[in-house]
Amino acid sequence: MSSLAALATVILLLQTVFSLYQVKYYNNFVKKLAQKYSEAKGYHLTTEVAKHLMTSIVAVVITDEKDTIIELYFYSGLTIFSRFRRFKTFDGKLLDSMLLIQLEQEKSKLKQKVFKQLINKKMEAITI
Repeated sequence: MSSLAALATVILLLQTVFSLYQVKYYNNFVKKLAQKYSEAKGYHLTTEVAKHLMTSIVAVVITDEKDTIIELYFYSGLTIFSRFRRFKTFDGKLLDSMLLIQLEQEKSKLKQKVFKQLINKKMEAITI
């Protein structure tokens, strides 16, 4: 019984260390991206997370003042080896409800969900 408790403790410690590593990676990535556009006027960095049971996806998007996507990155995966990946197919597209129609062909329901959340976040900013 004590070996089971020791194993559980080791697993919890490893999970904590790996979680801290993932948070540090996320913070460094977002910081570098923000610094890249810090001198330019009219650009906005927005992040959003969509979750489903055991999986999740993080989207980081840079838009201009007209809500045109300049850069889009997705982070998904369950391991610490996952990295943000750039998706150039969305560059130049407007972050609006028309994009949701185009995303209906997207296989990943989480990507659809994260875009819907990003668009809703933009709409909230406009209505407030």
